[in-house]
Amino acid sequence: MTNPVFDRSAPGVRITLLADEKAGSGEPLDLAGRIIGFTFEDAEKKADKVSLQLDNFDLALFDREDLLGGAVLEVSWGYPGNMSVPRRVVVKKLKGFSTLTVEGQALSALMNREAKTRSWENVTRSEVARQVAEEHGYEGQFIDIDDTEETLDVVNQTAETDARFMRRLAAREELEFYVDDGGFHFHERRQHAAPTHVFTWYADPGRGDVISINVESDLVRRAGRVSVRGRDPLQRTTVEASTTSASADRSTISEVIEVVDPETGSTSLQTRNATASVQPTSVTNASRAQRESEARFRRAERETVKLSLQVVGDPTLHAKSIVEVRGISSLLSGKYYVNDVKHVISSSGYVCELKLTRDGTGRRARAVAAA
Repeated sequence: MTNPVFDRSAPGVRITLLADEKAGSGEPLDLAGRIIGFTFEDAEKKADKVSLQLDNFDLALFDREDLLGGAVLEVSWGYPGNMSVPRRVVVKKLKGFSTLTVEGQALSALMNREAKTRSWENVTRSEVARQVAEEHGYEGQFIDIDDTEETLDVVNQTAETDARFMRRLAAREELEFYVDDGGFHFHERRQHAAPTHVFTWYADPGRGDVISINVESDLVRRAGRVSVRGRDPLQRTTVEASTTSASADRSTISEVIEVVDPETGSTSLQTRNATASVQPTSVTNASRAQRESEARFRRAERETVKLSLQVVGDPTLHAKSIVEVRGISSLLSGKYYVNDVKHVISSSGYVCELKLTRDGTGRRARAVAAA
């Protein structure tokens, strides 16, 4: 698998002004010669954010109504013949003077405007998520929701915006919630997908797309046993459950998971294939406690290795995807989950800054274990 080859000589930005968030098309926004810099932050756990730096030498931009808060813009960026998928954002801030900064957030920010109080009875969390998605106009292929198992007596939304409410429900099930160009998402992290890009690091700075790389995690630290405890008020008993790497079912990215048992101090190296995930919920009885402990273990294990990577700009890079990194030792090379991507276009060119995580190490650990 290789990354596509295209002309990188003239990166640029295309901006369209829309009448509203549901408009089919709009008019190009005239900012000829005024764009100094462009940044688009594609994040896993936050609303996507765009920032435009504009030259306001004649102060004329202060009279532009199309740059005021509340305007809906459609932005895309990249190279001639290879632009990103258009992203729609709502203008939230306008600041500066001779250099103006326009900041906008993804349309999911519209779900964070109005606090609501309401309740549902005898439903699953996925059923509630589906209803909220439909209320905001998402339907058919633009709804990607994993069914959850447990039917709850009541689900309350108390003085919360829909966005905060959905994040809270997703966290209870250890699912991901976000809204992007693909629609409304409420599902488990997709770690089993094939890599969308392959990056190779070379000692010669003139080769490859990788500009810089840094390991940000403690490579010695490993997730061991995770326990949760709760109280059953009816039976007046303590509910406890524990999860280790041997008992937790989950999909993994790395080839080798190192397990350290904090009670015995023993360590083992295990090769893992992708397996089904168990969806957790809050602790109220033994079965729920077990699901909760498994969720907490998976969450701790996911960030065993953290990398920050700066590469030559690529408009097809996006968060919540899988990439492969090669040439950084057998311990660190392999597949990674993309938590965040920042696309930066300036007078210096176009670069992407990535935050990557994975749940274990590579073949070197397996070789040590075999020895």
